Amino acid sequence: MATYSVIGLARSGVAASNALIKHGHRVIASDLRNAEKMASFLKELSPEVEVILEKNHVEPGSIVVVSPGIPLKAPIFPLAAEVAQRLIGEIGLFHELKGNVPVLAVTGTDGKSTTTSWLGSMCRAAKHPTWIGGNLGIPLCASLHELTPEHIVVAEVSCFQLSTAPNFHPSVAVITNIAPDHLDYYDGSFDAYQNAKAAVMQNHGPTDTVVLNADDPILAQWRAPNNGKTRWFSRQTPLSNDQYRV
Repeated sequence: MATYSVIGLARSGVAASNALIKHGHRVIASDLRNAEKMASFLKELSPEVEVILEKNHVEPGSIVVVSPGIPLKAPIFPLAAEVAQRLIGEIGLFHELKGNVPVLAVTGTDGKSTTTSWLGSMCRAAKHPTWIGGNLGIPLCASLHELTPEHIVVAEVSCFQLSTAPNFHPSVAVITNIAPDHLDYYDGSFDAYQNAKAAVMQNHGPTDTVVLNADDPILAQWRAPNNGKTRWFSRQTPLSNDQYRV
């Protein structure tokens, strides 16, 4: 049994906490808000979770699971680096607990939710057991109790989630487009924002695929790393037979 410190008790923190309890771990979950503001979330939390409110708490020696809404410059990050084993985000935790379930991840500045819903509907129409969620509204860890090796997970993932998930490894990554957004989170750095989006494919290898928008001037320069497969979609650019026009 490991000890986890879950920081932030909104939807992703509750889902992460409950999943860890079901896997037999000790969970200490904390949030800066008070009990009145947290009432709706606390109702969904396993009674086995140890709760600390009105401050963020890192148990020394624990594994920290941080919610995506917490800024990277928040004090919790240097504190975790000092006293915790390591720090991951909720989708990083999902990756560690999901087993052999393939994931199709969708990110980008615009169109993530629409694309995720569309791809999930296509998978279901093809008679695959399919779970759709992530930044779309249902945290990925909420799926863990029902997933089987036959499932496909279609997940919308945000730059915030990817910034704290260095281990995340979807089998297929779709990046819709890249434009300046959320720069306050990255101290005004568009490069840092782009790097966060590119992290969706950072663990790809030869058996993985990234699908990119050939009409986007930034994405047109990107390729799958580590000999992974790159596929393109476009409304403007002539493409080869194994690529796609929309």
